[in-house]
Amino acid sequence: MKWLRPFEIGILSVWVFLIQLGFSSRPAPEGAGAEPPGASSFRLHSAPAPRTAEGIPAVDFLQSAPAARWSNGDEAIPFGGNDGDERGFVLYRAGAPGLLLETHPRWVDGGRIIGRYANITIPRGGAEFRADIGFLPRATYTDGVYFEVRAEFPGAENSVPLRRAFYKEYADARLSGFRQDLSRWRGRTGTILLSVDTGETSAQDWAVWARPRLVAATNTAPAGATTFVGGAVGTGRRGDHLLAPWGGKSIGLQGNLVLYLEFAGVDGETHVRVESLFEGVPAGPTRMDTLRKGQTRLWHDIGPRPRAGGWAERVFLNGKYAGDVRYTVRTKRDRP
Repeated sequence: MKWLRPFEIGILSVWVFLIQLGFSSRPAPEGAGAEPPGASSFRLHSAPAPRTAEGIPAVDFLQSAPAARWSNGDEAIPFGGNDGDERGFVLYRAGAPGLLLETHPRWVDGGRIIGRYANITIPRGGAEFRADIGFLPRATYTDGVYFEVRAEFPGAENSVPLRRAFYKEYADARLSGFRQDLSRWRGRTGTILLSVDTGETSAQDWAVWARPRLVAATNTAPAGATTFVGGAVGTGRRGDHLLAPWGGKSIGLQGNLVLYLEFAGVDGETHVRVESLFEGVPAGPTRMDTLRKGQTRLWHDIGPRPRAGGWAERVFLNGKYAGDVRYTVRTKRDRP
C-alpha cells in the first residue's frame, strides 16, 4: 500500500453545487488518461471576462490561461495541446456552467501539472481566489486528485500553500466550491500557481476548473494570520503518513478514522476547534487543540462512523470558521 506524505493531503471546501456537465463520455481502462469522446477542445483567446453578481474579476485565470507558464514539474507543457499527451495537458473544454479549464497531470503515478500566473497584483482592499473544481463526467476510474493554489510573493516564504483540496469523482458529476483569501498579500505583486496532482494513479484524472478568478474580498484576513490549508481523512496513520485517504474508493470508511489537518503562517498560539457533521447536521463530539508558533499540522483520531453518507469535519480557528474537510462514505449500492 502506498502512503501519502502530509503535503499531498487535501481538503474539500464547504459550498457544493450540483452542476451537470454537458459531455459524452465512457470509462477508460485503469491507468489510462484518454479523454471521453465528444469532449472537444478549442482555443479561445479573446472572449470577454464573465460578468457575475460580483462584477468583473480582478484576475480571470480562465482567460489568462494561455499566457501562463505550464509544466509538469520537469518540462514545459504548451497551452491548448494534445489531450493524448502523456506529459500532461491544459486546454479549454465547452461545458456548464460555461467554458472550463482542464488541467490533466502527467500520466504517471505522482504526476502533476502546474500553471504559473505571473505579475498578479492583490488589490489593496484584499482579494479572494474563487473557483469550482471537479472532473469531466464518468471519470469513475480516478482515485482522486489534489487541486492546489499556491502563492509566491516578495517578502514571504517561497511558494506558500494556500488551499489544497482532495477531490474524488462520483456518479453525479458535481463541481465543488473552492476559495481562499489572499488578503495577506494586499498591495503586493507576485505569482499565483494553480496545480493538480494525481492520487496514487493518473487514471482518468480529467480535472477541471470552472470560473477560476480573483475577486474583491468580502472578509479579509489580517497580514500574518494563520491559514487553514487543507486536510483529509484516512484509515490510519504511521508517523507523518496518512494511510488510504478516503479509504481507497471511499467504501468502508465506517471504522476508526484518522483526520489530518495542515496549516500555514502560524505566527502565534491559535486555538483549533473541529466539529463533525453528517449531511450538514452537527454530529459527534467537538475536539479542541492549540497550534503553537511555527506548527503546520494536527492529527485527530475521530473514531468510527456509525453510518454511510456525507460526512465532513468543520474547522474553526480562534472561534472563526476556516473551512471543511468534506468526504463521502458510500455503500456498494451507491457505486456508479
